[in-house]
Amino acid sequence: MPTSSNSDNATKEVLEEERKEQLINDLNIKLIQQQPAYEAKETAEAAIIKHLQKEQIKVEDLKIPGLTIESDLKNYLSKLETSQEIAQFIKQVQQQINSFKSKQKTESAYFYNTAPKNDKQGGKAVVLGIVSGAIILGAIGIVIIVKNLTSTKRK
Repeated sequence: MPTSSNSDNATKEVLEEERKEQLINDLNIKLIQQQPAYEAKETAEAAIIKHLQKEQIKVEDLKIPGLTIESDLKNYLSKLETSQEIAQFIKQVQQQINSFKSKQKTESAYFYNTAPKNDKQGGKAVVLGIVSGAIILGAIGIVIIVKNLTSTKRK
C-alpha cells in the first residue's frame, strides 16, 4: 500500500508542476501580445529556446513547416509581423512540445509495461527449464540406481 500512496503523491506533484508550467506559458503569451513586435520576437525566441532545453527537445522534433533547425527559429520569427502572430506561433510551438512529450510518455509507458512482463515470462521459462531438467536427471538417476540394484541382486 505505501507504494500506491507514493505513486499518488508523485502523480500529484507532476500534475502541479505541469499546471505551473502552463501558467508560465500563458503569461508569456500575454506578455508577448502586449509587447511591440521587435520585443515580442526576442521574448518569444528566449521562451522557446528555454522551453525546448527544459524539455530536452530539439527544434527538429517539432512538426512546424519551415522550422527544421534551431537557427531557423530567428528567421522564422523575423518573418512574423505582429505580436499576435508571434503569440500564435508560441502557442503552436507549445502544442507541438506537449504533443511530443505526450508521445514520449506513451512510448516509455508502453516500453515500461511490456518490458517487465517479457522479463517475467523469460524468468518463468528459465525456471521451468531448470525444473524440467532436474526432473529428467532425477528420473535417469533413479533408473540407473534401480538397474544397478537389480543387477547386483541377480549375481
